[in-house]
Amino acid sequence: MGYSNRDGIIDQSGFTLFAQMSDSEAQTITKLITTNVELDNIGYGSQGATLDIGGQSNSDKGVEEFKITAKNGVWLTAAVSQGAGENNHLERIELQTGSNGYFRVGTQKNDPNHVVALVDQDFTKGGLVDVQQVEASNAGSVAINSWVSDAVLSRYDLKDTGLFTTDDTDALIDYNLTSGNDVLNLAIDTDVLEAVDTKVAVKSGDGNDVVTVMASNGLTGDKAVALQVNTAAAGWLVNQQLLDNITIDAGAGNDWVLTPGAGAAIINAGAGNDVVRVDNAGDRGVFVFNNATTDIQKLVTNQDIVSNSDDALSNGANDTAQTYNFFKAQVQVSFKGFESKFVTIDSTNYQTTTKQINQAIKKAVNEDAVLSKLMFAHDNEGNALGLESLIDGLLATNELVIDIIPPVAFDANETAAAKAAREKAGNLMLTTDDLTKADAAYKQATGTLNTGAIDTAVTNAEGLYASEFGTINSAPYTTLPTATNDATAYVAGTNGVVTLTVSAETTGAGTVTVGGRTISLDDLTADVNNTAAEIAAELNLLKTNSPTTTLAFGATNIPLSAITIANALAAVTFTVDANWMGDNSVANLTGLTPVFALGTATGAAVGAGAVVTTPGTATTPESQTITFASPDKDGTITVGGINVAVLATDTAAQVGDKVQAALHEQTIGGQVVSVTDNNAGVVTIKFPAVGGDVAAVTVTQVASTNVTGTASGAESDNVINLGSGQDVLTLGTGALSNDTVQITGYDNGVNTIVNFTAGAVADNNGADLLDFNAYLTSVNATTKAPIAKTVSADNADVVVDNSVTIIEFNDGTALEIADVAVTFDSLTAANVKAMINGTEVGGTHYFGELDLNLTAGAANSTSNYVILVHDNAQVGNENNEGVYKAFHVTSTGTSTDAADVKLIGTFDFGETAAGNSYLDGLVASNLGQGIA
Repeated sequence: MGYSNRDGIIDQSGFTLFAQMSDSEAQTITKLITTNVELDNIGYGSQGATLDIGGQSNSDKGVEEFKITAKNGVWLTAAVSQGAGENNHLERIELQTGSNGYFRVGTQKNDPNHVVALVDQDFTKGGLVDVQQVEASNAGSVAINSWVSDAVLSRYDLKDTGLFTTDDTDALIDYNLTSGNDVLNLAIDTDVLEAVDTKVAVKSGDGNDVVTVMASNGLTGDKAVALQVNTAAAGWLVNQQLLDNITIDAGAGNDWVLTPGAGAAIINAGAGNDVVRVDNAGDRGVFVFNNATTDIQKLVTNQDIVSNSDDALSNGANDTAQTYNFFKAQVQVSFKGFESKFVTIDSTNYQTTTKQINQAIKKAVNEDAVLSKLMFAHDNEGNALGLESLIDGLLATNELVIDIIPPVAFDANETAAAKAAREKAGNLMLTTDDLTKADAAYKQATGTLNTGAIDTAVTNAEGLYASEFGTINSAPYTTLPTATNDATAYVAGTNGVVTLTVSAETTGAGTVTVGGRTISLDDLTADVNNTAAEIAAELNLLKTNSPTTTLAFGATNIPLSAITIANALAAVTFTVDANWMGDNSVANLTGLTPVFALGTATGAAVGAGAVVTTPGTATTPESQTITFASPDKDGTITVGGINVAVLATDTAAQVGDKVQAALHEQTIGGQVVSVTDNNAGVVTIKFPAVGGDVAAVTVTQVASTNVTGTASGAESDNVINLGSGQDVLTLGTGALSNDTVQITGYDNGVNTIVNFTAGAVADNNGADLLDFNAYLTSVNATTKAPIAKTVSADNADVVVDNSVTIIEFNDGTALEIADVAVTFDSLTAANVKAMINGTEVGGTHYFGELDLNLTAGAANSTSNYVILVHDNAQVGNENNEGVYKAFHVTSTGTSTDAADVKLIGTFDFGETAAGNSYLDGLVASNLGQGIA
C-alpha cells in the first residue's frame, strides 16, 4: 500500500523562485489522504476482521480514502482509519472486485440476499461510520451497513447560499453501487440531513438490489441507529423537506427500496418488478386461524416450521373437526383488497384436512407477487395458522378474507363462456365419477354425496378461517397484588379553637400583631366589639388574598387556609381544621397560644384580654399498603388508575420504587396522595385527611391486547416514481404524511399502490398526491399559461382538457366497442380510441355504453386527458374495488375525437375496510407533487 500527501507532492530535485503579479483569485486544491489496499478472500465466505489503517504516529490524523481491490470475496466487520484520537477519518471508499467478486461490511445474513435489518447493526463494533462516499461501480456486488453521524459536519465548508453546488464535495453523501445484486443499509443523522449543504445521492445500479435509507438520531442503548419518527414540528424535518436533498435511484432489476420513519426522498425505482416501502414505522397486525388461543406468544414458536401437528391426533383440536368431506376445492386470500390467485387445496382419499388448507393458504400468500410483499403466512402450534402483516397501519378484521371455493357438478355441455365464468370464480369441476368414488371412500351408499353436502362441508371448514386478530398476553403478574385497605384506618378528629378576647378600646389608628401578623386598626369608635370585628375582617381579607400565609400558634405555623376566623362581640375566634392537624402531625392545639402584641394608637391604648385555648383532636388519615413481588413478564400494571411499566427482570424493590415514583403526589380517588416505599416492595399510600374513609386502591393489568396494527407517527413526504414493471408501493400511514406517486412513461405494467389517501390535500393532513404532470401538459393557446388540472366527475359525458376522469367499466354487461367484444382485461388503447370516436350511446353510464366526448380545444393546440377506467364490477373481482387502467388521450385543435391514445399502465389501489376504492374521493389537489 502507498500514501500520497494531501496537499500534493513537492519535487525535491530542485526549484526556481520567481514572482508574477495576477488579479485572479487564489485557489486551494485539496486532495484526500489516500491509500491503496488489496484484500483477498477475507472472511472465507463469512464475516471477517476489521480493516483499520491509521495515519501519522501519535497524532489524530488518519487516511481519508481507501482504494480497495477485493479479490475472491471480502467480508469485513468494519473499515476505519482511527488514528490516535477517537475520530474516524475515513471519508471515501473506491472499490473494485472484478465482475464476480463481492465486498461486504458489517453484520449481514449469510444467505443469497445478505439482508439484515439496519437496526440490528452495532455501529460501535462494525459497519462503516462517517464514510460519506462509496464508489463501487467497478465491483461485482456489495452489502454495506453504514451510519453517517453528525461528526461529519466538522468536514463541511458551509456555503453562504444555503444551496448545494457542484463544488460542495465535502457535503456530498454519495453511494454509487454495482450492476450486481447489492444491499445498502444507510442511516444518516438528522443534523446532517438538515445542514444546508448536504446532498444525498444513492445509485444502486442494475441488479436486484435492497436499499434502505433512514434518518436517525444517534445510537440506541444497543448501539444500533435510532429510527427517527418525528412530527411536523421537528425542525430538522422541516429543513430537510425544504432542501429536498435525498435522491435514490434503484436502476434496473427487481429492487427493494425502504425509507423507514420520517423524511422526504425522491425515489426512482426504475425498470423491473420493484418493491418500495416508505415510512412503515407503525405497528403491524397479526391474524390467527383455527386456533385454540389467540395469544401469539404461545402460538408462534417458530415461523419457519411446516405444519407441526399429526392429522390423526389433531381431529379434536379446538373441539372442532380437522378433517372434512370435501375435495377439489380452491382457496383465495384477499388483504386490503389485493387478491391472490386461486390455489387448489390438496386432499387425501377425497377428504381435506386443515393442515392441507393451511398449506394452500400459505402458498396463496407467500408465493403471490403482491401479497408476499404485504403479508407472511406461517404455521403455528397444532393446526393453527398465522398471517402477519408486513406493513403498518390500523387494520379491521374484514380487511383479510380467506375464501374456500367448492367444486361444481360435472357438466358435459358446459359452454366456453360458462367455463370462463366458472374459472374466473375459482370453481373446479368434478369428474363424472368423483362423487361415486368419494361415497366409497366414506364407506357410505352410492348417491349419498352431492355438491350440496360438499358445499356444507366447505362452509363448516370456512368457519375456522374467519378473520380474528392475534393477541399479546401483556399481563406481568400471574397473581396480582392487592391493596391492604385501612392499613391505618381513618378516624375523624375535632377542630381546635382559640379565642382572642379584646378588652381594650381604641379611639384612633394603631396596629396589633396576631400570630406574627400585624393588623392595622383605624376604627375610631372606642368599641371593643368593633375592634374585634376589624381584626377578624383584616385577617379574612389576608386569607382571601394569600391563603398560604401562616399564623404562629406557639411554635406551630398554621396557614390561614386551615383556619376559620370569626368574631362575636369582643372576641375573635380561630378554628383550626382537624384534617389539617392530621395531615401535618399536629395532635391538638392544647397549650398553643397565639402571639398577641400591643400596638400603638392615637388616643386610648389598645389592650388584650384573656386568651382562651380550646383543645382539638387531629384527624387520623387513612393509609393503604400494597406488597409487590417480582413480575413474571414485561408489561404494564395500573395502580389506582395510573399506569406503571414493569419488567420481568425487576426485583420487588424495583417495582416498589417504580410504583412510588409514578403515584407520589398524583391524584387517586380524587385526592392527591403521598406515597412511600420501604425498598423491599411494600408501597404505602397515604390519603389526605379530607378524603375520609377511602375505598381500597385497585391494581389491574391488561390480560391481552389485539394486535391490530397502528398507523405510523412519522411524517412521510416522499416522491416515488415506480418506473416500468410489476411494482408494489406502500405509502406512509402517518396522519401528517403527503406522499406523491409520480407516474411517467407508457406500458408500465401493473402497479400496486397501498395506503393511498384521496381527498383535499393540505400540508400535513395525510392526503397523498397522484402526479400525472408528465401527461397533463396542456396550455392556453393564447397566453401559453398551463391549464389548471382538474378531476372530472365520474362517468362524465364530456371530458375536460387537462383533467383526470374516472370511467366505470362493467364486465357484467354485454360490451362491444367497434363490434369487438371487450373485457376489462383485454381493454386496449385502440379500444378506448374507438369508443371515444364512435357514436355508441346508452342510458346506463358504463364505459362501452357511454358517448364519451372530449372538450374541443383551440385551433393549433393540443389537449391532454388522463382517463382511468375503473374495473368496479368484474366477476371474480368483488373483493377488489381498486383496479384502474390509465390511458393518456390527446386531441388536436377543435376536434372532439381522440388523435392518440396510449396505455399508461394498470394501477391497483386496493379496497378500504368500508369496501370502497382508496381512490374514491380523488380531487384536483391530489394531482400535484411534493407537499411538505
